[in-house]
Amino acid sequence: MMILPSWQTVSFVSKMANCWGMTEMLKVNNRKVIKRLARTQMKQQPLKNRLLVLAVALATMMLVAVFSIGINYYTVLNQRNLSMYGSDYNGMLTGPTEEQINVVKEMKKVKTVGMAVGSVTVAEYEGIAVGTSLVWADENHWQEQLQPVFIHLVGSYPQKKEEVMLSEKALKKMGVTQPEVGMVLPMSLAYYDGLRDEEMILSGYFNDYSGKNRGFISKTFYQQSGIKSDDLDRSRLYINFSTPFISEQEEAEMEESLKLNKYQHFFADTEMGDMLFKVAVSVIAIAGVIMISGYLLIYNIVYISLRKEVLYFGLLKTIGTTSRQIREIVFRQIILLSMIGIPAGLILGAGISNYLIPKLVVTMIPGVVSFRGEFQPVIYVLAGFFSLLTIFISVAKPAKSIAQMSPVEAVKQEDMGVKQSNKSKTGSSIRGMAWRNVFRNKKQAILVFLSLFIGMTSFTVVSSIIKNNNAKKILEALEVSDMELLNRSSGDDNQVQVFSKDFISQIESIKGVKAVHPVSALNIDITKPHEQFSAYLKPEFEMAYGVDYEKEGRQMMIDRPENFFGTLVGLDSQQFQQMKKKFQLTISEKEFHEGRVGVIARTLEHNYQGLKALENQRIDYRFENRLLEINIDYVTKPFELFDSIQYNGFFPEIYVSNQYLDRLTGSETFVDHLVIDYQQAYDQETDLEILSMIKENKHIDHESKIERYENMKESENQLLIMGTVIAFVLALLGLLNYINVLSTSIFSRSKDLAVLSSIGMTTQQIKKMLLHEGMIYAGISLLFSVIVGNSLSYLIFSLTNVYEITYEAPLTMLLLLYFFAAWICLFLPNLVYRFIHRDSVVDQLRNN
Repeated sequence: MMILPSWQTVSFVSKMANCWGMTEMLKVNNRKVIKRLARTQMKQQPLKNRLLVLAVALATMMLVAVFSIGINYYTVLNQRNLSMYGSDYNGMLTGPTEEQINVVKEMKKVKTVGMAVGSVTVAEYEGIAVGTSLVWADENHWQEQLQPVFIHLVGSYPQKKEEVMLSEKALKKMGVTQPEVGMVLPMSLAYYDGLRDEEMILSGYFNDYSGKNRGFISKTFYQQSGIKSDDLDRSRLYINFSTPFISEQEEAEMEESLKLNKYQHFFADTEMGDMLFKVAVSVIAIAGVIMISGYLLIYNIVYISLRKEVLYFGLLKTIGTTSRQIREIVFRQIILLSMIGIPAGLILGAGISNYLIPKLVVTMIPGVVSFRGEFQPVIYVLAGFFSLLTIFISVAKPAKSIAQMSPVEAVKQEDMGVKQSNKSKTGSSIRGMAWRNVFRNKKQAILVFLSLFIGMTSFTVVSSIIKNNNAKKILEALEVSDMELLNRSSGDDNQVQVFSKDFISQIESIKGVKAVHPVSALNIDITKPHEQFSAYLKPEFEMAYGVDYEKEGRQMMIDRPENFFGTLVGLDSQQFQQMKKKFQLTISEKEFHEGRVGVIARTLEHNYQGLKALENQRIDYRFENRLLEINIDYVTKPFELFDSIQYNGFFPEIYVSNQYLDRLTGSETFVDHLVIDYQQAYDQETDLEILSMIKENKHIDHESKIERYENMKESENQLLIMGTVIAFVLALLGLLNYINVLSTSIFSRSKDLAVLSSIGMTTQQIKKMLLHEGMIYAGISLLFSVIVGNSLSYLIFSLTNVYEITYEAPLTMLLLLYFFAAWICLFLPNLVYRFIHRDSVVDQLRNN
């Protein structure tokens, strides 16, 4: 920044005094003169003006860009999370009656109510077993709770009886790879009372990240299917509340007002408010760090530029300018410069967030034709207001100090905030001089440390969020297998054993396959259901069949025993160890392999308590006229699942070992599906080789983690681009702050450095001293960034960790940043000194 040499300043002030006829100190109270002084001073310091405008524009631009991109980042992230769940709701009621629906609608905190009823299942399509559930959704459920989570939607919701809308997942299971609206689909539909062959017309198709095999039918079809809207098993009322903050007490009050029957279930998400509060705390913390960075950038420029004008304003006081008038001069200059800098920053920020980012997304992500972020006018208003507020805060204290300073102190150019100390007759080491130089102006030293620390901490936090929210880590946390091969005939009357030992050996021989885990299934007869499963049977009959167990259920079991079977599910040794670890079991592997001990799975809310009583109890069962028994060690909690089979028996599944099932059958037990692990996750070649092996077999379906990841890749890349830009902008903001403060600090010490040269200190010694100063700045800033920055990033990650992902620090990005920051800290002081040192010592002393 430019400062007029003292002789020019004195001359300028003297001419003004003569012009106004001043022979003694007079108070000047002329607003026109103040305006003229402010303008004249600004014209004589173009470099300072440019730097101030640039600082204000940069800070404003970065605030707009970071917050605009940040909102778009959160929007895409939230969209991906919702899409993985398959619908957007935070409350649910099973089997709602008309009266209960009206009660829910009247609740104060209820915003949207949507109805869905499962009507039929697509059993087969052209000889291929499909198992797609077809559901009727009312207008609210479709428009408010389903459509927002779709990432791709073609066509419209079914209106006619023969129309159907299917997920791309369902179409893929049917073998339809190029769907067209209006195409005819001959299906075998499983109604409540049996199978019917019908031709359906595709009215549309959609895609989301849930991977659900589902579809939707018209209201006419649903009404003719015979399913009631209050069916406990098939009907659901989905609820959106006007606030995410629903307490457990409020949930209990809502449940009480609904007067539920004993098998209905009401759910309200009481944890969402807590999660959103944690997210809000994290967002506020990140926003605070960003705003501090912007504040420091503006404050540093303003504070240092005013410090360099101490002499000028001191001389103005000698001719009678009051403290109030001096403050007015300072604020006038700053306001004029802000009127240029703030609009420029807003325009640049808008360009980055609304043009550059969409351009990057479209250019770098194949298949994306357009990307349009959300425009939030409030961001621009707040960014402009924040920049203006920061400017006034930055100016207030220095302006007050200058205005209160006496003319004598000003003429002496007393350095504000610098304490002269550490006088010594024996001299000092270069390292000691460097340490004292760093801390002789404590306020400036703190600004330097804060500038670098805040920038690196912001970068660390944002980089950690990006690193730990990628789709691959989410799929790993959800324990999605690399590949699953499914037997389409599973559960049919004529099951086909497609996964023979020879087939499994072929899969194992494929390069890249680490292990193949067969999950087998064997149906059994429970010999003493009324004694051993009495607590389970009563709620199950009322939920599944809508009848009283004692009055009708017992007789139904006698009349149609083939409908009331149990299933043994076989696992291998590795799966057993995983299950043992997951559920913290105490079973020995020997007991498990011998079939003496098992685990009951697939429990639900309404039957869990009835099954829990079976822990440490014996269950008797029959297979091929052999009476057998097994002890139950553990009953899984509701929705606490492990590898399970594709169909449900009436009784819950019991996990045993594959070895035991093979001994029991005396041959190869029917294999429901294969779980395949790769040597390297997301191995494209291995995936393709397995798919080519099964493509001609209509009895085999598959679930590929790579395909699921590819489905999520578009949003993944959008998040990566936006997150990287935010991290880069924040790092740049911190480094610019550091460069600005340190450069100005060295420029302001040019006279001291020239004096040191004049008394015999060599250029090499001065450079060495400056290098040590850089090492001190780098060491302290990096130390705090590593400790505090990583701790803060882990805390924010913990608060927002929805999927229980294991934290992983972005080491590569951080090491690059630390290296670059350290390089700037070490070499910037000498680069600035080299610029100063171009003049001779005499010229340096004179110009200073």
